[in-house]
Amino acid sequence: MTINYLKNGNNMNPVVSVIMPVFNAEKYLKKAIESILSQTFTDFEFIIINDGSSDNSEKIIKSYPDKRIRYFKNKKNQNLARCLNFAIKKAKGRYIARMDADDISYKNRFKKQYQFLQQNSQINICGTFADIINEKGQIIKNFKKPTQDNEIKLSLFFGNQLIHSSVFVRKEIFEKYQYNPNLKKGQDYELWVRLAFAKNIYFANLDENLLKYRLYYTQKRIADLKYYDKVYKLNFEKFMNNYNISYQKNDFKVYLNFLKNQASIFQIFNLAHLSKKIISSKNFTEKYKNIDTVKFFSQKLGRYNFFLEKLLYLYLNQLR
Repeated sequence: MTINYLKNGNNMNPVVSVIMPVFNAEKYLKKAIESILSQTFTDFEFIIINDGSSDNSEKIIKSYPDKRIRYFKNKKNQNLARCLNFAIKKAKGRYIARMDADDISYKNRFKKQYQFLQQNSQINICGTFADIINEKGQIIKNFKKPTQDNEIKLSLFFGNQLIHSSVFVRKEIFEKYQYNPNLKKGQDYELWVRLAFAKNIYFANLDENLLKYRLYYTQKRIADLKYYDKVYKLNFEKFMNNYNISYQKNDFKVYLNFLKNQASIFQIFNLAHLSKKIISSKNFTEKYKNIDTVKFFSQKLGRYNFFLEKLLYLYLNQLR
């Protein structure tokens, strides 16, 4: 990986290292940078990786004289995962805070996440809720996720449960576990699933909107959706292998359709049958013995449709 080192901040021992890759992000970059530099928690370094941008991103980054910024530039685009792994290796802080170049962090985000991890030493990874904004910066809805470790880990079977640009992580986690550099998209989701099965890893999401998460679609973003299939397959295999469950090729197709909101009622009940195998596995029951997992899976599979949820609950109980 070829990196040109251009600028170094003067904080030799920051508490937090903020890492933000940038690729052709000129449209939203200023607001992203300024939301970090205006944080009420100020003891951080801001590592910005320009991943081969061809627009005005570099000019925008260099316009900020803040000495907390450490700027690196790739001659050619490497991909998000490789940039993140590089930035983590360069990080000096005890905590890693993620940021995306098109999102906006609320000014108290770092302060609240730092305080939470200081007060909850068993938690390794802390995300937050978010306001979803459109291209114009208008809030269109809220992004809420499970807040407790067990619920987050359970829910990972049904999709990503942490907003990537909101996470605040103890650095030692990243020193042991890295992003998969071969994944073009969904690197975070794949990593969270790996961590969910690792020892002494605990998640949390703060139930407060501390990020503005920008949701918009371009032709490239739509075309890139196909890369998530590889992540879904890796995660599916991870779940099945960890719970010692045999499965057929068609089981993954059904699972994939469900994640894409394309599953028929028949396929949902097929997935319920597979879910029952998970619920009945020894590794699963030992880990989640204090949770009504039948109810949980019924809600997730039924997507909180009352009638379908009730049918699934009866079906899963019948399979006991």
